Amino acid sequence: MAGTSPASESHAHGRISAVILCPLRHEWRAVRRALRLFAKPVRILCTGPGHAALQRIRPELEGHLETDQANSSVPLILAGLAGALTADARVGATYRIDQVISARGESRAPTWTGSLDHLPGASLTTTSRAVRRSEDRRSLNRETGAELVDMESTGFIELADQLGHPWAIVRSISDGVHDRLPEGIDGWINERGGVRTMRILASCAKRPSTLADLFRLQRSSQRALKSLGASLQTALSNTVDQRHR
Repeated sequence: MAGTSPASESHAHGRISAVILCPLRHEWRAVRRALRLFAKPVRILCTGPGHAALQRIRPELEGHLETDQANSSVPLILAGLAGALTADARVGATYRIDQVISARGESRAPTWTGSLDHLPGASLTTTSRAVRRSEDRRSLNRETGAELVDMESTGFIELADQLGHPWAIVRSISDGVHDRLPEGIDGWINERGGVRTMRILASCAKRPSTLADLFRLQRSSQRALKSLGASLQTALSNTVDQRHR
C-alpha cells in the first residue's frame, strides 16, 4: 500500500504541526533529507502518484493523525514536482499554489496559507497523465488559465476535505513549457511512488533519444527538489516559531 514504511517518517516532539504528502519516492526522500536535521514536529508521507493513491493512503493517514494527536487545525501540505504551462514558470523555482483549477473551470483556493508568503504564487490544474509535449502544455494553459500542472492536487483537496483539515500545496518546477517529457514516462513510476527501472531501460532501448530526455529531466528535477526542500525548511521554521510566541 502506498505510504507504508519506509515511506513514512515523523520529526515529532509532542503534537505535530504539519503533515507533508509527497506523491513520488524521490520527492519524499528530498523532503525528508531537507528536514532531517531540524527535528521539526512534522510527519512526511509518500502517497504514490495520481488521484487514486490519495484515497488508498487515507486509512494510514487517519491513523497517523490519531497517533500524533493532530487536531483539525493541523495543515496537510502536498509537496513535490510539477510541470510548467507558461514560460513565466521557471524550472527549478518553487511556488505556493494559490488556485487549483479543474478541467470544468471550477477553482479552489488553499485553506491554509500560513508561512508560505516567502514563495511566489501560481495557479495549477491536474491531469490524469503526464503532459509530455509543449503544444499540449500551451493548449492546457489556454483551456484552464493555469500556470502549472500536476497529477494529484484535485485528489489531495478531496482528501483534505474528507478529513476536515486545512490544506496547502507547494510545487517546484521540474520541466518547462518548452521541454519534452520522455515517451513512456507514465509507466515509469509504480503505485508506491518508486521507480520501475526495467521499464525505463526498455523505453531507452526502444527509443534511444529517450536517454537524453531522461538525463535532462533528472538534472532539472534535482535542482527543483533542492529548492523545494529549502522552501519547506523556511515555511516550517516560521510555523513552529509562530506557535511558540
